[in-house]
Amino acid sequence: MSPVTVPSPTDSTLAFALAMQSAVSLDDVAATFLDSVHQLIQAESYGLYRLHAGTQHVLDVHAQVEGELLQHYEQSGRDDDPVLAHVLEHHQPFDSSKLNQTRWRQSGAHAVLKDSGLEYSLEAPILVDGKVVGTINFARSTDMPAFSEQDLRVAATVAEHLGAAIRRARHVDAMTRRSMMLEAALDRVSDIVVLTDLAGQVQYLNRRADDVLVGLDDAQPTDSTIGMALASASELIGSGDKRVVMQDIDIPDASYVARTIRLPDCAKAMMTTLHPRTPSPARLPVWSVLTTREQEIAELASEGLTTRAIAQRAFISENTVKQHLKRIFAKTDVNSRAELVQLIWATTHSDQTPAAAMAG
Repeated sequence: MSPVTVPSPTDSTLAFALAMQSAVSLDDVAATFLDSVHQLIQAESYGLYRLHAGTQHVLDVHAQVEGELLQHYEQSGRDDDPVLAHVLEHHQPFDSSKLNQTRWRQSGAHAVLKDSGLEYSLEAPILVDGKVVGTINFARSTDMPAFSEQDLRVAATVAEHLGAAIRRARHVDAMTRRSMMLEAALDRVSDIVVLTDLAGQVQYLNRRADDVLVGLDDAQPTDSTIGMALASASELIGSGDKRVVMQDIDIPDASYVARTIRLPDCAKAMMTTLHPRTPSPARLPVWSVLTTREQEIAELASEGLTTRAIAQRAFISENTVKQHLKRIFAKTDVNSRAELVQLIWATTHSDQTPAAAMAG
């Protein structure tokens, strides 16, 4: 019979660290701890408490214990636990063998452990950004030796890995909740919203987009029409001259005006909104109040050009562009370039382009 191979402390610690790397949620962290820690520290009871960093109140607990130990500890042990008190004060692992034994045996924590046949206690703090966000707890009976200095060092290492894992899990949890919140908000937007990467590849469709675009006849060239529009917008915005790209998109039984903007650099993405293209004859007369030069500037602005790019195209100064835009805003009763762009595209009718509508 071949001898049993017992993992070395170094191998076990590495295995524990690797297991923690795969823990994504807080529940994953706790489950990994309970599944792996027995290979590092021998004990008869294990526990992981998550605490509120400010109040130290218990948020949740995951443990391998027998009977009603956890309930009894919360009722009469936690508030009189000298091991825990030392850990919370000094932010270091500590065990009951280092206490005055009279004090330990008279404590509520010892009484709770004794009722479950346990004698020795070891606890270590889990720190995130210097604050105690939890503890790991171990208990042994007199059938086992008291905890050693080696156990304390291992507990410190385990707690350090748990701190890193909890920080990561919190971040993932916050990002997940934020993503769900934003998706829920976008799903309630009446416009079609499409998020793409900078190459024009679709990353997200809101519910309206999913209903309208995905629900179309697969035999129609919907994907290629929209895909080509997204790729074109990506190329135009990537050139740096345009902040906004406006395009007509015709798909079966519908015609849309697509507005694409580049999101902040950190997002590395673009957002395209599709608005139904509907004629608004009643608003067309507003363009008759614009001078020919103002119509030209308005058309350039509707293409999403920056002030500098408009100035270069019109051979005027940036300040003159700004003055033209102020007069255009006043004459058309809009307050921003975005409103101006929407007004220009809303006033198109039949097969006229915005430029044709403005010129007419």
